[in-house]
Amino acid sequence: MSVTDPVMFEVFATVERLYQPRAGPRQRGRPPSYREVAMLKAFVLMMGKQIKTFSGLWSYLSQQPEVARRCGFETLPHRCTFSRRLKAISPYAFRTGRSVGEILAAL
Repeated sequence: MSVTDPVMFEVFATVERLYQPRAGPRQRGRPPSYREVAMLKAFVLMMGKQIKTFSGLWSYLSQQPEVARRCGFETLPHRCTFSRRLKAISPYAFRTGRSVGEILAAL
């Protein structure tokens, strides 16, 4: 898949169309700096490009600013932010009995 792969950008558009914010009150603490849908697009990219680590995802996005922009990032999150946000999705996956990969693949 090339950087300008229209299929990946179509997948990003589908994620944007299907995304629905989680219902309920927001958790305590600092509000997220990056939109949840942008993080979901990054995780879909990670699966599609078969990137195995968050540092690998960060490296890829830092080398491909157009892809990072298409994900929805004006500035790139730290690699630890990717890890924390994926962990935040995991309890939802546990409650629904689905893996995080299944949830992302269903988008």
